[in-house]
Amino acid sequence: MAIAEARIIDPFALLDSGGTIALGADAGGTERIERTLTGLWSRAMHGESDCQSVYRLSLSNLMVLGQAGDEPALDAMASSIASQHPSRVLLALADPGARELTATLSASCRKNPTGSGVICWEKITLRFPPDEEERLGSALRALMIGRIATIVVFALPTDRHRALLRRIRRWADLLVTQSDELGAVPDLLFWDSNGNRKARCHWLDRRWESTNDVRTGWAARLREPDAASLLEQADSIVCAGPDATTIRLLLGWIHTRMSWNVISSPDSGVVRIRRHDGSRCRLRFEIADTFSLTLSATDSPPLVLDATDTGPTAVGAWDDPVWVDRMLGAIHEDAPAEVFLTAAGAAYRLSEAAAGHLRLPRLAVSPDSDALAARAAARFAELAEEAVAAHGVFRVALAGGRTPEAMYRELAQPEYRARIPWDKIDWFWGDERWVPHHHSDSNYLMARQALLDHVPVDQSRVHPIPTDRNSPAEAAEDYELVIRQLWGERVWHTPAFDLILLGIGEDGHTASWFPGLELDSSDYRFAWGGYVPAIDANRVTLTPRLINGARHVLLLAEGSRKAGIVAQTLYPNWEHRHPAARIEPREGYLEWYLDRDAAAGVDERDFAGGR
Repeated sequence: MAIAEARIIDPFALLDSGGTIALGADAGGTERIERTLTGLWSRAMHGESDCQSVYRLSLSNLMVLGQAGDEPALDAMASSIASQHPSRVLLALADPGARELTATLSASCRKNPTGSGVICWEKITLRFPPDEEERLGSALRALMIGRIATIVVFALPTDRHRALLRRIRRWADLLVTQSDELGAVPDLLFWDSNGNRKARCHWLDRRWESTNDVRTGWAARLREPDAASLLEQADSIVCAGPDATTIRLLLGWIHTRMSWNVISSPDSGVVRIRRHDGSRCRLRFEIADTFSLTLSATDSPPLVLDATDTGPTAVGAWDDPVWVDRMLGAIHEDAPAEVFLTAAGAAYRLSEAAAGHLRLPRLAVSPDSDALAARAAARFAELAEEAVAAHGVFRVALAGGRTPEAMYRELAQPEYRARIPWDKIDWFWGDERWVPHHHSDSNYLMARQALLDHVPVDQSRVHPIPTDRNSPAEAAEDYELVIRQLWGERVWHTPAFDLILLGIGEDGHTASWFPGLELDSSDYRFAWGGYVPAIDANRVTLTPRLINGARHVLLLAEGSRKAGIVAQTLYPNWEHRHPAARIEPREGYLEWYLDRDAAAGVDERDFAGGR
């Protein structure tokens, strides 16, 4: 079987042929896939084709899970979507005849609108024995491209693959299912019991929304202004009908489309939800002869929608063009426009020679904050030794905050004073408050008191952010000059720190990248200084361009108050695009160091393949 059998619309030899890749228990298999894709795409984009330009484009991860017997229909459906919405397609097929988890690579292309080149997307076909779901989940997570949306089509029977669905649904921005296979609908739809630890997903059901005229009409009716307005205000929603499963599907559709938080879903059938503004609502269903939906609010007359169920119509195959169009419509309807701008920016990066350096974060979870500090300190020492052995110097940017401070105090202990080559370290700071260096709020002062005053550092190598300048912008310019002079880099080169330490705030900020601040990887600067509206204060910070150029980035977090934002950052979806989610080293490694409380919303298995 070929490792890369290219199906090309504008014909040229894009991918070489080879063998099937077997995925082992560790990350080695997924690493081989990325290396193979990198080399093949690099050759294609450097003139080894008949096309003037080749664009490797992935606006989303399109993950399709089904039975091997359904491969033709699922493959055609995925190709139809990817041809109109280019994606990294991960087609996973449960195959009773498979002895191990294997992967086969292929590519498809279409001409771009100008006809001067082609837009190409890739497909990774995974075959797995039905009892290898654990390994499959890790492989799928490792092969996803970060920062872009994820669409999951779950065409497996949910009653036999419930554990796999529970794991995968937390990655999804859009989850596609079919209702006749939903064994316990509330368990699927109302899964976020406390509203802040798992990323939500939008939900689309092949039978419910695309094959029954009455229910499709309801979906359209609930989008009209009067119903949409009342949905935002209703304190009671009652759905009646002869079919409890269909009723719950309707309530689930309302819940997921409105992105409400579920407070409770007891056996009585009453679902209590909380909206974004804190208001609450009860969703209830009743068995009746005919279908109806009643929306009630304190200050408005009830709105009653009546319908006569005409019965389910015939369901088309997964590759039915009508269904494919419905899926494409849902993708573009549910996703905010800025998500696709972000994806396009990431796709441009994928067109570079380093496109294959797509790495999952590494995850290190410790039982408590003391163990976290000790583990992070040990990693600091290890990286310092490696860097000095490799190129004679260790260049690090420090972070402020309580968690890094505990790590600094650990590093000041005798064990590390004797081990680390302190005189060969260049010290920088990732960000700084606009206060003098002797001020109690200074990140520089904290690091000096916790660490630098207790170890034999070379003072000429200590480079704090200069907060004695006339303005934060001037301080940022001067700090960038220090960095450029030390590395001797030209303007188009980005220096590579050996290590950058970061924390994360409950609002998702890291360094001084706060929500709403216009900083992105296209900014050519290495440092930025100015006013931050979100905190009503001035800050100076290293930029995404510089931080994402580091060889290693360690992001530290502890405590239950960070659990929600950590999960939302590690599982970013259409609602949760926090500044910390922009931390994605281009060729380096991102490592999260968490205590057990901060990791409460994260499944460590999802990051076992971090590389």
